[in-house]
Amino acid sequence: MSLLALSLAIALQSAPEAEAAAVVDRLHELASAADGPAYFDLFTPDARFVGTDGGERWGVEAFK
Repeated sequence: MSLLALSLAIALQSAPEAEAAAVVDRLHELASAADGPAYFDLFTPDARFVGTDGGERWGVEAFK
């Protein structure tokens, strides 16, 4: 495998992780700014919020 192909494979593999990290960073920014509308706009309709306790799992509407 060429160095270019290897670099491309690594970049493609890490892209979803980088995108997820960017969303989590944005969630933290919006939460600290208390910007609820923008915060919840990042959730998909079927998203689940998982809290720190094992029983803390809510749909978006319940979490709001």
